[in-house]
This record gives sequence, C-alpha cells and structure tokens, in this order.
Amino acid sequence: MDVRRIIAFGKSSFVVSLPKKWLDRYHLRKGDVLFMNQEGDKLIIAPEEKEEVKEERRILLNTSNKTLSRLKREIRASYVHHYDYITLEGKNLSADSNEIIKTAQDLVALEVMEHSGTRIVLKDFLNFRDLHIADYFRKLDITIRSMFADLKDVKFADYTNVVGRRSSVVRLYLFILKIFKMVMGDSRKMSNLDLGPINFLSYYSHNYAVYRVGLWMAEIAETLSIAKKTEKKSICEAIALLERYYLMVIRAIITNNVNKAYEASEKREEYLGELKEICVRGNVDHGVSSILNSICHEIHQMCHHVYG
Repeated sequence: MDVRRIIAFGKSSFVVSLPKKWLDRYHLRKGDVLFMNQEGDKLIIAPEEKEEVKEERRILLNTSNKTLSRLKREIRASYVHHYDYITLEGKNLSADSNEIIKTAQDLVALEVMEHSGTRIVLKDFLNFRDLHIADYFRKLDITIRSMFADLKDVKFADYTNVVGRRSSVVRLYLFILKIFKMVMGDSRKMSNLDLGPINFLSYYSHNYAVYRVGLWMAEIAETLSIAKKTEKKSICEAIALLERYYLMVIRAIITNNVNKAYEASEKREEYLGELKEICVRGNVDHGVSSILNSICHEIHQMCHHVYG
C-alpha cells in the first residue's frame, strides 16, 4: 500500500502527491484531467480515458491432433481474454469447420472473417464504449425465468427447446465474463460499466451463480423428458418452489434491498426442507434431487450480490 500525506496549499486548499508508477502507467502529464468520485468514505480517482491507438491482440490456435471439444474450449478462452483476432489453422480443420463456426456464432460480437479448408479467422467486433452491461444481465435473467416457467408446468413437453436455451445462458455468461476481464485489465473502463469496485465483485459472482442455475435447469429439462408421471409431477412442483425462491432473491437484487436479501438468505434451509419432502414423496431420483438442492444453494449465493 502506498501512503501519502495531505499537504496544505494556500489557505483553503490541500493537495496529495500521486505515485509516479501510476502516472506512467496511464501516460499522465502535467495538465491532464483526473475524475474524482466519492463512494461512501472512499474517494475514487481515475484518469480521463484518452483516445489511443489500440494494439490488436492476435492468437493462433493450431488445430492438429486436438479434439473438437478442446478446440471449442480454446476458442471460448481466447474470446473471454479479448483477443481481437482468433486464427485457427491445421490439417483436420475442414472436418470440424462447421462446429467451429457454430461455436463462434454463439459468442457475442465474434464474426467469421475468413474460412478455408485449413484456416479460419475470427474477429471480435465488441465496442466497449457503446456497451450497457445491465442489458445483458436482464437478458440472462429473462432466459432463466423462461426456463422456470416452462419446467414447472406438468403439461409442458417441448424439453428440447429448454435444453437449447443452455447455449443462450453460456453465450451471455461468457460475454459478461469477457467484459469483467477487460475491466480487470484496465480499471479506467470501470466507469463505462457504471459499477463501483464493490458492485463489480458482486456482479462477477452473480454472473457465475446465474450461469450455474441455467446449466442445472437444462439438466432438469433432460430428466423431465424421460421421467415417469409421478416423478415428473414432483420435479415440476420442486421447480415451482425454486422459482419462488429465485424471484424473491432477484427482487432483492433489483431493488438493492439489503433486508429482503437477508430474509431470502434465511429462507434457504426452509426451501431445502420442502425440496426434500417433495423428492421423497415423489420418489425422485437421488441425482435429480441433488441437482435441485444445488440450484437452491446457488440461488442463495446470489443474495451476496446485495449484502456480500
């Protein structure tokens, strides 16, 4: 931690010296503008974001002797770490090209620029300045709500559709994660998101919790597609219960109501007890009941977005 003393300057002003390393990092000189924002008892100082020539970040992925699943992971990792160009080259590229392109199309702002039998070039067109991250959190929330709404309905049958929404959950999760990693690499971008350092951490963990809920809901959809009538009825009842818990927590987050968040947090054991009763009564498979419990725990984790 760097310590600075307050120095009197004239009769009514005070000054604090700034660390040279910080000034050098952001190329600041005499006369440059600094922005100050008070958050509680903290004073946040940030440099003016200057127009600068951005150095393009490129990565080359060799596809030879790699499985398709490995290539998908490498593409997503490169995307999250905000490479401007992702180039794939290799002899076996032709066989996997359709799946690779589909993987790219499932990622926000990533486009195919070049495609041949041995080479695929992907470009990231994200414009950080025009970004409203809250919109993407809302989209993620809407997707999760739609999954709850369908899976709690005993008469619902289009489970393939719900499973397909898993890709939307992953797409939004990776995009939000990408933005967070960009901000962690350059704290000046924090102001673009209209999030303070504390809110930033809360949103980071919230993104992962909602993502996990979405993945487990897709697994429940796969189970419901083959479940027997009695078990299906109980699973739908459990989903309806979890939906109530999810909406309770989301309302606390939207209104930033700390008391409501604490109340929701204390409800976890009550909901877990009800889930257990429903699963025992309906003879629900142990693996499925474990997933339902995990959803409940992850929803509870979201309470930390408000008071954590």
